[in-house]
Amino acid sequence: MYQILIADDEEKVRDLLAKNISKLPLDLEVAAVAGDGREALELALKLKPDIVITDIAMPFLNGLELIRKMRENGIESKNLIISGYDDFDYARQAIEVGVGQYLLKPITKQTMRKALLELKEKIELDMEKNDYQVQFQNEMHEYEQFSRRHFFEKVLEGELSVKDIYDEAAKLSIEITASCYNLLFFYLQEKSAELSRDEMEKFSRKQDEILHYFLRNPQYILFSWNVKCYGVLIKSEQSQMEEFTEHCLDKIKQICLQEEDYLEWYVAVGNPVERLSMLPECYKTVNHYFAYRFITPNLHILTVTSLSNYLSTHEEK
Repeated sequence: MYQILIADDEEKVRDLLAKNISKLPLDLEVAAVAGDGREALELALKLKPDIVITDIAMPFLNGLELIRKMRENGIESKNLIISGYDDFDYARQAIEVGVGQYLLKPITKQTMRKALLELKEKIELDMEKNDYQVQFQNEMHEYEQFSRRHFFEKVLEGELSVKDIYDEAAKLSIEITASCYNLLFFYLQEKSAELSRDEMEKFSRKQDEILHYFLRNPQYILFSWNVKCYGVLIKSEQSQMEEFTEHCLDKIKQICLQEEDYLEWYVAVGNPVERLSMLPECYKTVNHYFAYRFITPNLHILTVTSLSNYLSTHEEK
């Protein structure tokens, strides 16, 4: 059911339009009516209607101003102007602000039906187009993620020469040049499959916050590793590697420690290397550290220092 907002300063006109529209078999409903442009804008911001029918001459905001204000606020409704002004300039301005239909009073039922049917068809066409675009974007994103992951799998397994690494990185638009590298793996998962809706939303927000942090900072190259695990290639000057590593560990800790009631998380960091050809060695180290999450469930930061301290403490006990 598509929602319509009617804006006209004449009550009789509003009532007649609403009555006639309710009788049309077009899957349309009048969600609200307004007697002036300001009230119409408030209702539009609240309801975000699919179609707005507005008189061109109204107090506070006329019909064209109303549509401009709605556009400025991101409301992409289909708009129908009704007017007693047979004036080309109004029609021209209506086209400029994106009015789908421009009808002159008096308006017959058949004329209104035809105009609304055309607007409804435009809405459905836009929805199909948007669905296609979303599907295409999702497919492209999945392909890019797969290509990126496959590239890092080959790099970390030592299947590529240094030249091949640079060539494939260029094809994927990955800037991989640096004087020092390190690997970080982090794991995020809900503690229970029966989380509340609020907890699920919090989990999604926390996950997005971490991912966006890495995506915003060029010294980190983020890639998915499996469903619940992500990898990050840290690249920098050798003198800055410790600083960048500590920054991202602090960020993950800051985000995750607040939500441990429903969030299970671990981070493992390898040892820095100076050449791309040494990344497989770095991967073996970080993968070894990462495996400790199964036997040290209360230790979330898995580094050579944290594991050494943990193991020595437990040996003493």
